[in-house]
Amino acid sequence: MNNSVNSNIYAFDAARVLEKYSDFAQGDANCVVVVVSERALNSTAVDAIRKSVDKMGFGADACAWLNLVSECFGIDVEGDGPSGQDVVGRGCLTSDDVYDFIEGIDPICVVVADASSAKVVTQSYGEEVDCDAVNRVNGRTVAAFRNFEGMLDDEDSKQRAWRLLKRLHPMV
Repeated sequence: MNNSVNSNIYAFDAARVLEKYSDFAQGDANCVVVVVSERALNSTAVDAIRKSVDKMGFGADACAWLNLVSECFGIDVEGDGPSGQDVVGRGCLTSDDVYDFIEGIDPICVVVADASSAKVVTQSYGEEVDCDAVNRVNGRTVAAFRNFEGMLDDEDSKQRAWRLLKRLHPMV
């Protein structure tokens, strides 16, 4: 089976949004999980998510990564969340952009890595996204965290994070 964008009509829109938001996103057109975070996650958090989705049978490279703030712009917006009007257009995605990206990828599930991202996803869909919980948003399972990176600092929090992540897939 050829998995190129040309032979997969669903991958066409995914390739479009990956190109459109290339300053903010990584992944390929066949990703089945979208991970939304305010800024690029540290390598420990990325590895933890990749291992989790791999254990669920999606594969280690199943994620498209979307950062609400682009580090490539070289701006300092410390303390300003991506939902603040004063930073939109200066290297930050809007709620409409987040909606366009997620719907373009059309993932099976979504991971929201921090509270700022949960607010933006809530604004994007008009559906409340509770942190440290599993949510249903627009027919998708969404595991949302207040601070995923921070949960990896101790064993109890790690276990709570894993319990939320494994609820993304109904067969686990």
